[in-house]
Amino acid sequence: MRSRVKGKVLRSKKSRDIGLRIKKLRAKFSLFMIFIILITSIFVGTSPIEVRAANSSMYVKPVLKDAQGNEYVVDWTNATTDNIMAVAMYDKNKDTSDNLVPVKVVRKDNPNLKYWAYIDISPFDFDEQITNRIGTFKLNGFILADRGLVVYGLPTDVDNNDYREDRYRYLGFDINGQPYSNIDFPNDVSSGLHPKDKHWIYRPWEDDRVISSRNGIDSPSIYYRTQKDQAKQWLSTMVWQDPSTGEVTRAVDDGYTPDELLETFHIQSPPSKYTNGTARGWHDTYVN
Repeated sequence: MRSRVKGKVLRSKKSRDIGLRIKKLRAKFSLFMIFIILITSIFVGTSPIEVRAANSSMYVKPVLKDAQGNEYVVDWTNATTDNIMAVAMYDKNKDTSDNLVPVKVVRKDNPNLKYWAYIDISPFDFDEQITNRIGTFKLNGFILADRGLVVYGLPTDVDNNDYREDRYRYLGFDINGQPYSNIDFPNDVSSGLHPKDKHWIYRPWEDDRVISSRNGIDSPSIYYRTQKDQAKQWLSTMVWQDPSTGEVTRAVDDGYTPDELLETFHIQSPPSKYTNGTARGWHDTYVN
């Protein structure tokens, strides 16, 4: 029987409250992004369906506040139009190294108060834009401010992107220029197995099935190539969830070594003081 390969997404939460300055256009006050975070940085593995069934999200959502304590949320009312507008604002600005990322926000206690703002990403360790084989893509301020994820471009920039239950399979592109997997996209198939019991593919970027699959990868993460020791530290805190009981355990406590995790999971973006980290793995569904 022919084996099949399925991709999984893991994610992380960071360990300290961090404020990000957001400069509001044509106004003299700033907003601050603050993470509600955990004690340690962790990668969390779970399926999108399980997350929704629990009516919660495994990533930490940023909280936006101004100096007076007023809380804001990202305004997704006209998401498609506003994301296009955000790209236009980037282009109008022309300066691709000023560390300002546009996003539209709305006052939480007064939905009539909507503003365009610039997120100041100067404290971040990532770029305003990336270039891959398809083109050059800007950092998506909407996803950064709403979900704390480092995504470049739009879902519509990814060729043949699936759309199901009001969700795209890919949010855009990751730091590596690869399609950024959306944890909230419905599972294609769920085996019900605990992640520790799945047959994870060693070095998926060298596996012909992964390389030839739609939106697979053919090279390891930049962190695998340039920061192996740091990547192993991130992955050694990776946890995953039992789909039957909901229990969360660390992969290293389930018998996986940091070296094995490094050779198995593709880091889309690392956990940081400012953002959720995510990683992607593939497993052989025939073996499972």
